[in-house]
Amino acid sequence: MKKYLRILIFTAAAFTACTPESADYSLGPKPTVSFNATPVPNSPNRIAVASTTQGGFIWKWQYGTAGTSALEKDTFSFSKKENIPFS
Repeated sequence: MKKYLRILIFTAAAFTACTPESADYSLGPKPTVSFNATPVPNSPNRIAVASTTQGGFIWKWQYGTAGTSALEKDTFSFSKKENIPFS
């Protein structure tokens, strides 16, 4: 009888110990994008960009015709002075 009682107590304890702390499996709010773009001194066609996004972990800069980058901070250049959007 004691053997069955121990098994019953062990089984009950095992199942109650495995309950999740929270049923909320959401990822949380999306980060708000923010960055700095600064001209490089004495280089009119070079721009330094840096992400200032809190909680960011993936970066993808698109520099129009100048290419792309996956670095958190990067410097890029254009062949001539022009207005090219980047994101």
